[in-house]
Amino acid sequence: MSEIKIPEHFKLTEGEVPHWHGRVCPALMYGVVLLEGIATVFFLLLYYKLVILNNPQRIDTMLYLLISYFVVASAFTIILLKLLIWEYLITNKRIHIRRGREIREIGLEGVRALDVKTNFLNCGSVYITTDYGDSVVLRNIPAPMKVKGIIEELLSKK
Repeated sequence: MSEIKIPEHFKLTEGEVPHWHGRVCPALMYGVVLLEGIATVFFLLLYYKLVILNNPQRIDTMLYLLISYFVVASAFTIILLKLLIWEYLITNKRIHIRRGREIREIGLEGVRALDVKTNFLNCGSVYITTDYGDSVVLRNIPAPMKVKGIIEELLSKK
């Protein structure tokens, strides 16, 4: 398992061995990009229908369409960026969760229950209940059942 490259922002202690490293499921990111492409085609067709065919001199219609497109494109870009900032590392001692610059660490000894929710893209989330009275979520990761199995295997060795 030690062939996993450890990102520099995750600081491991002595004897800590990485077992899984991951980010948000690529299928979700591709889906967001695909939706943005569909929105672009939609706005281009709408532009053609409303401006070119009806009245090419109506600058206000063209401006409203351009503004609407940039709002929609910005929303998709924000969603994509929010997906990109999540990163996870599971070691034999802890679960590291990075969101942007914030890193949260959960000791495996504090893990009490695991639950998984998946979708048809083999992506999903692993819900971790802890002794600390809170829950942690590994959001939108690829192969969440495999990740749950890794955590369960590590817990059984404790």
